[in-house]
Amino acid sequence: MLGTARDGMKVDVVTADASPLSSLAKAAHLDLLQRFSGHVVVPDAVYLEATHPGFERTYPAAAGRLAAWIDKGSKGGWLEIAETPAGRDFAALRRVSPEARVKNIGELATFQYIQHYVEGTDRHAMVIYDNGSLMRMFKQAKLEMPDMNVTIETTLAFLEDCERCGLIASRDEVVECIKAGERSFPQHKAVSAVRKGRVSHDLER
Repeated sequence: MLGTARDGMKVDVVTADASPLSSLAKAAHLDLLQRFSGHVVVPDAVYLEATHPGFERTYPAAAGRLAAWIDKGSKGGWLEIAETPAGRDFAALRRVSPEARVKNIGELATFQYIQHYVEGTDRHAMVIYDNGSLMRMFKQAKLEMPDMNVTIETTLAFLEDCERCGLIASRDEVVECIKAGERSFPQHKAVSAVRKGRVSHDLER
């Protein structure tokens, strides 16, 4: 079953940085996130990164898709913009300087969300990322991933999961759509890693 871990628990899809959202928006495949799990979590700082005015200026069509998808998900109850301390600070900065950027702020917010998430729930989270900073944060905090109900994988690995589940005909076709809409798309080698009862695919640069 889609969005279900091997022990039968439901899986929430969490986007750890703006890259997965912008990439899937460019390929017109944002729907895969909700179709895979039924519930999508976007940490507040990631939301602010993804809706940065610069993205709309550079990729107006993709930005329009992203805005429509967020609106649909929020009204439909299957998309959650999760509040975090990092996101609140970033929002305050954006009110003063709308064009402001903070390095790795999305990853930090996701890290904070996951720390809170795994303490009070028996659900599983599948975190999709493209920036290695998130994994470094876990390592620096000495958090043991096998003890968490969390799977971490890149956008490319997520597309491989979608292909195996029959949600898309070809991962490569979606990647080509993404590449057609931007200067580059991370091409990594898939490497398997076990995360508490299921296999995830971290990507090696």
